[in-house]
Amino acid sequence: MRATFNLRKAGLLAATATVLFTACKKDTTGNNPEPTPPVQTKLKKISQGEDVLEFVYGNNGLQAIKTNADQAAGGQLATFNISYTPDYSKITELKTTGNQRIVPNYGTYGELASANIYDDKNYLVLATRYAYTGMAIGAITSSTNGMDLLKTTFEYGADENVRKATNWMLNPTSGKLEVSGYTAYEYDGKMNPVYVHKTLLYLLLQNTPRYNVTKETDYDENNQVSEIREYSYQYNNQNLPQSATVKTTVPGGGSTTANVVYSYQ
Repeated sequence: MRATFNLRKAGLLAATATVLFTACKKDTTGNNPEPTPPVQTKLKKISQGEDVLEFVYGNNGLQAIKTNADQAAGGQLATFNISYTPDYSKITELKTTGNQRIVPNYGTYGELASANIYDDKNYLVLATRYAYTGMAIGAITSSTNGMDLLKTTFEYGADENVRKATNWMLNPTSGKLEVSGYTAYEYDGKMNPVYVHKTLLYLLLQNTPRYNVTKETDYDENNQVSEIREYSYQYNNQNLPQSATVKTTVPGGGSTTANVVYSYQ
């Protein structure tokens, strides 16, 4: 589970849900105030090469996201339309143009509690549960037919950002979840423009920190570094990222770089 937008590596966020359809910080969610960018600087697009993630707004806020990630619709634009409660305070459904749906459920205090993913035949493909540590999401667990398949647990730093995300996967032999690796994060203290959409991204199984990540280090199940991603941002006069250079290093395999561009409206 990524915290940033290495678009091809992360599958452009929404593609995570598409894969699930076809395959089978303290990031608060209560009433605490959150950093939000000015209206005139709503994030419109993030692009990395040919990969694009677009945010489509209407009179009452975000109405859809679009992506052309490799995993989504064969590289074509895939659209996720967003439905809300009458007061637009909560998301009630994400729906693709192919009639696949993600339906969230909320707890007593309005927190995201669970979500069901349905295919185009209205068959339940995946059920996701959100557990909390205080007001922060401490774990996300996904299951099918009552069996847990995937889990991510989060550890937070004093700056209220995720410092470590540990991934668990089902071992079909033991029938239990086992650690498959983890990612350690570092930040620059400047606002992540996607954080305002964190509930949406949690529905797509993506961690969204308050601040921009400067380094992600992946470790495998043997505690060995498997990949390092380093982010260098260029900011506009409102301290929002306008571009970034991503350096990806695989131990013993050299490094590659990619450019990310942020657009606003």
